[in-house]
Amino acid sequence: MATDALWPDEVRRAAERFRRALEEGGLVDPALQDFPRGACGDASELLADYLKDLGFGEWTYRSGLRGGGTHAWIEHEGLIVDITADQFADVDEPVIVTMLGTWHDAFTPMHPLRGALSRFGTQSSCKCFARGLTTTSGMPTPLAVGGKAGTQRTYQRLT
Repeated sequence: MATDALWPDEVRRAAERFRRALEEGGLVDPALQDFPRGACGDASELLADYLKDLGFGEWTYRSGLRGGGTHAWIEHEGLIVDITADQFADVDEPVIVTMLGTWHDAFTPMHPLRGALSRFGTQSSCKCFARGLTTTSGMPTPLAVGGKAGTQRTYQRLT
């Protein structure tokens, strides 16, 4: 799929759906409360699992330092996907999907992580989340996201 010319467009549409779900879903989790501000790491981990569940392969979690702050995003075969860059004053785009890392190159790289990402464990984290994104009536309540060793992380929608 990575060689398909439409692949970046398909990834963009999926990332936009994912971002919209985070914005509209009212998820209660300290890491996502001020989304997109301060949520880049957790949102990137969840997005990587969601994209993998959709068949877009394994994603590498990237992070870097710039001006005393950190930021995180994901990459796959040179394609950068960032759904939280607009927390910075110099970015207006809510979803970045690009092969050109010009803005991201300004960050001093930290260690990349590949495959199953940190706190969400080795299982797919977003099977329930992905189902929630495909419903026409919005995300279900509660929204369960799988965690380590078969446990689940449950996010409740704010009403």
